[in-house]
Amino acid sequence: MASRRVLLKDLKKTEIVKSTEKKSVLQQRLRDVLHQEGEDPDTYLFEMDEDIKSVLRNMENLEEKMLENTGNLKKHLEEKIMENSGNLEKNVGKFW
Repeated sequence: MASRRVLLKDLKKTEIVKSTEKKSVLQQRLRDVLHQEGEDPDTYLFEMDEDIKSVLRNMENLEEKMLENTGNLKKHLEEKIMENSGNLEKNVGKFW
């Protein structure tokens, strides 16, 4: 399997993940993780496999699912809040 090694500063946004985030934000996240792992982000070499495109596609699919699930969760929580608000009003009314 062919691969290449690149410095953090040379990683392209599309090689990391396709998203709406800026390259600098993604690089900073990687930099922080590398520091936590005891690595020097300025000299660390990333191994880039030929299969990186399939990994990126999987990440894109996961991102889409996460966004969909987030929307579903938000809707569900809003419904529960409304339901609980109604129940609370009924219960408070019983005591007054």
